[in-house]
Amino acid sequence: VKEAVRVPVFANGNILYFEDVQRCIDATGVDGVMSAETNLYNPALFSGKVLPVWQLADEYLEICREVPTKINYIRAHLFKLYRQCLPQHTDIREQLAKARDLAEMSELAQTLKQRLEEQAKITEYDPSRIVVDEYGYRVYPPYICQPAIRRVFDKHNSTGEAPLGRQVYEENAVRLRDLECAQSLVATGGPSIPQQQQPDAKSEKRPNSSDNSEEGTANTSKKPKADKAKALKKKSACLLCHNNASAKCPRLLCKNCCREISQKLANHNAAELPTLPENNTRQVPFDWTSAAIPADCEAHGSRKTGASCFSESTPA
Repeated sequence: VKEAVRVPVFANGNILYFEDVQRCIDATGVDGVMSAETNLYNPALFSGKVLPVWQLADEYLEICREVPTKINYIRAHLFKLYRQCLPQHTDIREQLAKARDLAEMSELAQTLKQRLEEQAKITEYDPSRIVVDEYGYRVYPPYICQPAIRRVFDKHNSTGEAPLGRQVYEENAVRLRDLECAQSLVATGGPSIPQQQQPDAKSEKRPNSSDNSEEGTANTSKKPKADKAKALKKKSACLLCHNNASAKCPRLLCKNCCREISQKLANHNAAELPTLPENNTRQVPFDWTSAAIPADCEAHGSRKTGASCFSESTPA
């Protein structure tokens, strides 16, 4: 776009840290970079400074004293500034939500400032050292201004748990897991978990089940594998969607999915069967084909008759 037009071009989007500004300019050749969402959580973004939230909050409230500002705007902005620390100070969060004037909010800001300053005194934090988590985002103490991390949206549950993730480009960045391992070496004189048994980011920290040593045998108890069908029913998750599966359904499906399968098989439309998610393929106790899918389902009868999904003359 920059090469195709003569007017100044600005870029924005996913500018989380000050270094992202230059990276965006280098990648796109734009004349400037904007930021909206991150600026709300960290107004010091373009300064390149790592500042505590109370310093930015005090400056913002001082501006509000000089420039008339609606109380709802002030409250919303403070909630964004204090996003990371309010979960630890729920009493301040509740009072801030009920505050009705600037004076009351300023008093709450000072109370929170005192608490955070005390926390900062006992927290070992070096602004010059960049530590990133397993998703690539920088790790800051809760009293430091930092961007809000967007998460993967789950359309089935309308929630988002896992962060989107970020490519780590900082050459001097330290992984949080490596830092914790190093700290444990210093504190205990040896690794709490042997290097060859370091679990990945998504697994629990436990001894390797394949270790045949006496220590591994003593600390690790192998549990017998449960029947796949029972495990799925206990989980109560439909194989095709995120709804609860019926415990009596032999296909391990919810009502809507089961009736849809019944209709397709009754019309001999085996080619139109929905694709089974890859994660569930290994767990299904039968082959996901028209010949192997259980032919009868008394749990989910026809919408009109309430009868079984298949008549006796319908082939499997």
